[in-house]
Formats: sequence, structure tokens, C-alpha cells
Amino acid sequence: MTLPRSRDRRALMVPEPGKCLTATSLPKELPGQNTERAPEESPLLRLVSLQNADGSWDLDPRLAAALGDVPPGVWATVLAVVWLHGRAAGQRDEWELLEAKAVGWVWGRAGPQLSECLEAASALLGFNIGPAVFEL
Repeated sequence: MTLPRSRDRRALMVPEPGKCLTATSLPKELPGQNTERAPEESPLLRLVSLQNADGSWDLDPRLAAALGDVPPGVWATVLAVVWLHGRAAGQRDEWELLEAKAVGWVWGRAGPQLSECLEAASALLGFNIGPAVFEL
């Protein structure tokens, strides 16, 4: 069996020939090990951080294709607005400007399919969001 080179031994914690591994020679933290946990990000903050500057949200093209002939950004934006109404209604004052921008963006792109998108998004997320949200 061939031992790894000296430089590789440290990475594998294999001691030099004739030396023993001791507690003081071990690193306090293993590579890639994170001892501090990051605070959990709120779902609203995650959603808000994904919004594009123009008011839209991006959606994986494969999912959008499965949903129909609606542009992926329209699907993502309608889903995000429905989610805001269904899951973050109590924080409306924090997202109402985002929603206005998103609704304006969708209006220019969704066309007659917007009501179908809203119905599908509401059903998918399990919320009963009325058409007034998108001024339909």
C-alpha cells in the first residue's frame, strides 16, 4: 500500500512516519464543518429577495412548460403574489409595494391567460385568492 504524500497526510490526518497523532495536533474544526448555525431566514424574506428589479420572479422553465404556454416569469410572479396573500397577509404593509410592482409587470405580459394562471396558482398553493388582486 502506498501512503499519500506528506502534504496529503495533513489533509487526511495521517501522522508523519515515527510521530503520533495527539489531541493538540488535531484541528479544532474539520474542513467544511460549520459550528455556528446561521439564523433561519423567514419565508417572506426569501420570497422578497428573489424578486427581480422589474417586479417579476423567475421560475424554472421546465415547471413553466408543464403549466402551459405562459412565460415562466408570469407563472412565478403570479405564484409569488398568491403566496403573499395566502401566507403573509399579516405583513401586508411590508410587501404591498412589491405586489403593486408585480401586478403591473404581469398585466403587461400575461394577456387573457392571467385569470387561468391565478386559478391554477391558487389551487396549487391551496389559497382562495380572488381576481381583484390582479384587477380582473
